[in-house]
Amino acid sequence: AFGREPISGPVVAVHDGDTLRIGPHTVRLANIDAPELAQDGGQASRAALVNICAGQWARATVVDVDRYRRLVALVTCGQTDANRVMVAAGHAWVFSRYNRDVSLPGIEAQARAARAGLWAADGPVPPWVWRAGHRAAVVIGMRG
Repeated sequence: AFGREPISGPVVAVHDGDTLRIGPHTVRLANIDAPELAQDGGQASRAALVNICAGQWARATVVDVDRYRRLVALVTCGQTDANRVMVAAGHAWVFSRYNRDVSLPGIEAQARAARAGLWAADGPVPPWVWRAGHRAAVVIGMRG
């Protein structure tokens, strides 16, 4: 999937703050991680991506395929760099484990300093920490 021409088409659905559908393709925004829908800030993050991308013509430059077979991509909706704007508006973290964009940590620092989006709350929980805790709770629940 990667190394080929970018995918382009209408954004037909937004799943959460870092996953959408461009035509038939499920696309995960590269370099970022947004709160899960059930997590604090998750609904606001999804709403932000809906505002940026829903109904827009999108272009996705695929950089990888994840373990769920989603295309991982840099996504432009209309003229807006969705990956970058989600971080700048405080609706997503830089996913440092996978980030390849050296400018994103500085953009996240500016959003934090401005207390934008999820940074308005004291001590927002990164989604990878939330998911790990949720998985642990499910496993404990299955044992008990």
